[in-house]
Amino acid sequence: MTGKWNGVWIVFFLILASTLAGCTQPYYGYPGPRLPETETALLVPDAGVKIYSINGHIVNIKHESESGLMMTTRAILTPGTYQLVLVPQHIQTIKTFTELQATLKANRQYRARIRRDIGGSSKGREYEIWVENAASGKVVSNIGTSVNPFRQ
Repeated sequence: MTGKWNGVWIVFFLILASTLAGCTQPYYGYPGPRLPETETALLVPDAGVKIYSINGHIVNIKHESESGLMMTTRAILTPGTYQLVLVPQHIQTIKTFTELQATLKANRQYRARIRRDIGGSSKGREYEIWVENAASGKVVSNIGTSVNPFRQ
């Protein structure tokens, strides 16, 4: 009977571990009780870009397709203008970053976008990064450029 119960515990543990591995949590960029969607803006990164910080607070928000236990995949923010530091995830040897200023409105969804290999003097190692309204595609930030300095 002990072997049977050990097998049950192993199965339970595996189910629990796989459930936790898929869990994500939002970053709430405001204090106090949770506000309704009509009073907040949702910001998510596309694959290939990480939101490193928002207004100087390190958040490390990654795209939902990236693995990780209890990873943060989205930011829920009040309307306003935000200073963002975004990092291209395609670069393996060194991480560069881009600083942007984005203005977000309530009841809207936004995404941090990246375009890889835009040409220029870096021979395909340059990235454009910006924030846009997910529904309309309208750019709501300046467009930053990030280059890997060791691969130029």
